[in-house]
Amino acid sequence: MHNEIKLRVSVANKSYYALEKLFKLKLLFRRSKERLYSSFLRPVLTYACETWSTTKGDEEKMACFERRVLRMIYGPILENEVYRRRTNVEAMYGGQMEF
Repeated sequence: MHNEIKLRVSVANKSYYALEKLFKLKLLFRRSKERLYSSFLRPVLTYACETWSTTKGDEEKMACFERRVLRMIYGPILENEVYRRRTNVEAMYGGQMEF
């Protein structure tokens, strides 16, 4: 089963890079990018997940992919005139995404 999850993460990663220009585009609103993620990337990642028996490591691989996409959507944080990268907690709960 681990191979199936690795394959799904790999396919979702390819899909992410196909849409990367849209995620970096400054003209798109953040809400539009959230919809792109929830309607295109997330279904690719979780296709047939009802049949998976996941381990903690498998769930961490999927969460890692999700955090990376969310960091791209929400961007860096400006603190004291300096930009910094979002932490894992800020990436997961930084926006108002509802699933």
